[in-house]
Amino acid sequence: LMRFADAVNLGSDLARWKDENGEIKLLADIDLTGMTWVPIGNAAIDRDGVLQNEDVKTFAGVFDGCGHKIKGLTYTPETSALVKGSSLGFFGVLYGATVKNLTVEVGRIYAECPNIILNIGGIAGAAHNGSLISNCTVTVVNEQSMIASKQVEAGTTANYIGGIVGAMNGSSVEGCTNNCPIKVNNTVNTNNGANSYHVGGIFGFGMGTLSAKNCVNNAEIGGKIGEEYWGDSPRIGGLIGTVHNDQLITIENCTNNGKVLSTIITTSDKSSRAAGIIAYIGGENSLIKGCVNNADICFIREDATGAEYKGYVAGFVGQTN
Repeated sequence: LMRFADAVNLGSDLARWKDENGEIKLLADIDLTGMTWVPIGNAAIDRDGVLQNEDVKTFAGVFDGCGHKIKGLTYTPETSALVKGSSLGFFGVLYGATVKNLTVEVGRIYAECPNIILNIGGIAGAAHNGSLISNCTVTVVNEQSMIASKQVEAGTTANYIGGIVGAMNGSSVEGCTNNCPIKVNNTVNTNNGANSYHVGGIFGFGMGTLSAKNCVNNAEIGGKIGEEYWGDSPRIGGLIGTVHNDQLITIENCTNNGKVLSTIITTSDKSSRAAGIIAYIGGENSLIKGCVNNADICFIREDATGAEYKGYVAGFVGQTN
């Protein structure tokens, strides 16, 4: 598996790993506990699909997990190694790829983020150009497992974090389940929703023609680590943080069972969007059909300075244009 990841990232021939149908298949569970992981397709990409490091490749094939599990995945890169559009997960960037029938057990995926765009997800950091993630599950090693990000450098840069995939552009997620808590701390980000954190149990940010169907989030989004709140996000949803454009966006037969706890934020408009399905819709052509939220949606205002904060809080959609 490590050699396969290296081959993808170097743009090498993948023929030795393909079956007669051209698919890469996982034939057994693989335990990555204690291993130094580098995401498959370790490219960097912005939300518009522009690759930031042409020398590192995306994954563009078909990966069939065949019902098997990747165990104990931990990926915590050094802050100095991160670049604009770095994509963190089992896969980095999917570009016209299909990933199916796979379970990823997360120990911890965590980044201390400078003032740059990051894409973070359990299955993939980013999915672009017609990619499909199907019948995949993200689960946990133990109670300390999480997908998390902390912004450590003041600024106004967006970050996209999801249980399944961080950012999607023109791609789809179907039949996927997230059981891994997502924690974010961006108290040093001084801007509002569009240029801050976008967080969802399934995906954090989406644009282009895309869909999420028959997906479930069971994990808490936001909340605490110990006594410290880790839900600082202007756009935080049980399923999706933000969908943002006028292409067709379909969210169908999806369910959120995970509590959403958005906490105080330091932004220019001092506002947060928290919701059970989607925190923010920034387009005119979106359909939410057959979806259910079963969890508490909370916005906590705690600020020792006495500053006034406002929140958009809803069972389904926090704010829409």
